[in-house]
Amino acid sequence: MVDLRAFTETALGINLYYLMAGFAGGVVNALRQGHGLLRGLPGTIAGSLTAAYLTPLAVLYLPGTVGPNIERATAFVLGLTGLAVIEGIIVKVDTWRKNPSLPPQRS
Repeated sequence: MVDLRAFTETALGINLYYLMAGFAGGVVNALRQGHGLLRGLPGTIAGSLTAAYLTPLAVLYLPGTVGPNIERATAFVLGLTGLAVIEGIIVKVDTWRKNPSLPPQRS
């Protein structure tokens, strides 16, 4: 029998808990927008993947001690807002692509 958790963590490099929390957030977002599950599926997938890959980075910026419950709550919020996060990143990349420059050095 395949251990799904081990497969996702080793082969895909993602935490299954983050993926599932992101999926739940994506479903809530789709239902909140009145899209229903089928029409909201692309956003739900985007939210799941956003949560799976960005939660480890996001929790680095949380103050204090972060436990599993805070990490999963962060994954849920990233799943809920995943499509907006992706769109924001794309806008920033497009802006930088048009005028690539590094930030000024601080003294």
